[in-house]
Amino acid sequence: MGVNNIEKKAVFFHPVCKKWDCPYCSQQNKEYWLYQAQRGAQLLLSEGNMLQFLTVTGRGYFTPQSSIYFFRQNWPKLRKRMQYLTDQWRDVTGTTFCYFMVPERHKSGTLHAHLLVTTFMDRDRWYKDNAHQTGFGYQARVKNISSSGEAVGYVTKYIGKDWGDFPWPKGFMRVRHSQNWPIAKPQTDELWEYRTIREGDMFIEKGSLDNLGYHVVDKT
Repeated sequence: MGVNNIEKKAVFFHPVCKKWDCPYCSQQNKEYWLYQAQRGAQLLLSEGNMLQFLTVTGRGYFTPQSSIYFFRQNWPKLRKRMQYLTDQWRDVTGTTFCYFMVPERHKSGTLHAHLLVTTFMDRDRWYKDNAHQTGFGYQARVKNISSSGEAVGYVTKYIGKDWGDFPWPKGFMRVRHSQNWPIAKPQTDELWEYRTIREGDMFIEKGSLDNLGYHVVDKT
């Protein structure tokens, strides 16, 4: 429950579990990360960075389990190559390396990944060669992005997707981003105080607040 004693307002709601297999929280997660993708892309483009949409794949012989294992092993290698080359040309291109990643699973269960990434290599060949050299598949595609709307359009296709036959490993991050991707921090209102109550006690709490003249909203 949240209570605002200054404005005499109160609200009751179920806290989110943030799990992707929860129908309600999955939609909340999707909307949250789409906002972060669009906002970040807009800020990066406004600062003169070159933004791209990149897809990297696993190798053809990967199984669903091995594709996840090798993704964890290989992504840091490819990321370091991309970051090194981008940083080397930063004074010329004005682009600082950062990324926003959405892993996705094929119907077969094998993993590949889609990224919004700030870098200036605009040729598939560089990505194909370096992705393969670092353990990914040879299939890699890159597209230049000119607007935040275009960026979120690509991300919308993949964020929140899942195939029920191949559950994600426990603790696997469904959205990833570099530390310097612009993430909007949640705003707090000092007028509100929050505490957790049992659902069975909500009727008593609501009655007490009603008697005190609070405007009570029930979102449970």
